[in-house]
Amino acid sequence: MNEESLEFLETDIEDEKIASFSKRFRDDPRASEVVTELRRLGMDEKDIIIAFRHISRIPSEWETEKESKVSAEKRRASLSEKLISIAGEVENDPDLKGLCFGTNTICFGNPDPESEGFISLASCLKEGAAELQTQSSSDAPERAVALKKFTINTIFDLINNPEKRAPNKEIAALASILLGEEVSANDVSQARKKVRRKNYRD
Repeated sequence: MNEESLEFLETDIEDEKIASFSKRFRDDPRASEVVTELRRLGMDEKDIIIAFRHISRIPSEWETEKESKVSAEKRRASLSEKLISIAGEVENDPDLKGLCFGTNTICFGNPDPESEGFISLASCLKEGAAELQTQSSSDAPERAVALKKFTINTIFDLINNPEKRAPNKEIAALASILLGEEVSANDVSQARKKVRRKNYRD
């Protein structure tokens, strides 16, 4: 496959992460072989572009996934305080205090929304704050999946076709280009082992 076949990956998208990954991929000697395999898996140019956009965001997604328990508790406590404060302001605001929500409708000016199956905006905010406080008091374990493993499993979910051979070599290439470090097909097999065991138990 010649270089011209990779032109569809050139993008003028302003997102720096997408543009950077796309360029690094096109410059990599494995690019043509990877695209050939992705086509074999049934992906067309649009599918590949969409997958690459998701792949470029994997490190950012991992940062969110690995949020520690302490950080999560601080975030929830801070947001809960803000919601409670805003709820108080809404309750006293002449324009918003009558705003309430039903199953399929929004209404203004109902003096007692809960009595007629509605819930006020202020009540929604208070419930959100209460939910955050409940989450903060839970003993959820810290999430700390290694970036390489997270990357491998995310790329697998994006490009795998269960009717075709598992593209371990191509996943390794994509992960290597994204992370800037060597990732082998064996790394992919090892990362997928625990997932397969979990699926088998489930």
